[in-house]
Amino acid sequence: MQYYGGGIEQSTMYRILTKSLWFLIHFFIGAIGVPIAAAVLAYSVLLPLHEFFPSIGERTVHWILTETPYFPLQILVGFLWGFLISRRYRHVAMLWTWAVPALAISLALLFAPLRPVIVSGVEITKVEHFFGWSCLPQNHCFEQVALTMPFYSATAYAVGAFLARNFPRSSATKLDDAVPQTAR
Repeated sequence: MQYYGGGIEQSTMYRILTKSLWFLIHFFIGAIGVPIAAAVLAYSVLLPLHEFFPSIGERTVHWILTETPYFPLQILVGFLWGFLISRRYRHVAMLWTWAVPALAISLALLFAPLRPVIVSGVEITKVEHFFGWSCLPQNHCFEQVALTMPFYSATAYAVGAFLARNFPRSSATKLDDAVPQTAR
């Protein structure tokens, strides 16, 4: 038995490092990869429609991606990615991707001196900086894009992973997985 450091067995250290690495990978997929994929999806689907529907253009894509609170496209992509990736890999770390953005929002709510934003003659509250229709990029307020969007996409990723773990696979999928790779 080989020891590593202050009495920690080398295989234990290896497990800790691999689990930490899987968490970081899934965190980046859920919090950063999902918004990027949603943007690629929106641009690749909506911009070609401009030829047939002139009212759909780049401004529409920007509105869908950054100026619609609750970020529905990012939530949908995060949920689907979480569900599909969890079907394949089933890493427990996928269930905790929401924790880092939630911690960041909590710390910002408690300690960050947020600049005042006036919307319709009323200054918005700290909570409105992160949730709701008040703090949008059109009001020169970027807290939702910077912190809330990664929180929503990582949470949707974790919810998708959770549901994939708790819904059984169909019998056709189980049989397909049982066939060896060489036989396909």
